[in-house]
Amino acid sequence: QNEIGKLYNFIFSKFSPYYILSLIIATLFEYKIVFMAIDQTMLGECCFSTLGLIYPMQWTSAFIPLLSQNVSQALEAPFPFMIGIPSTLASLVADNTIDRYFVLNPDTHSGTLVGDDAFDPI
Repeated sequence: QNEIGKLYNFIFSKFSPYYILSLIIATLFEYKIVFMAIDQTMLGECCFSTLGLIYPMQWTSAFIPLLSQNVSQALEAPFPFMIGIPSTLASLVADNTIDRYFVLNPDTHSGTLVGDDAFDPI
């Protein structure tokens, strides 16, 4: 199995079709996308598998598969981003003033949209 196949298997095993569709729409609308997980390798897999989902389109904004606490100011960026954050740093997202963002957690197989009630993929 090739690398893209492994990434597809990963994301489809972690999220329901509803969350995968929501993720694709969030990337097309250029939302700020945050992945949170306990396992740091899972963060990279989430970010890279999202790039595979939107292919042949390209994510042209900030792409940080693993954000360290030292550069947590990146969450305040005024432009779209795709960032992986260890669950231990979840308070950085909760305490931040990000206007609208989409958070996905592969540990709980769930996602949450914050700051925009009009977003409804289905």
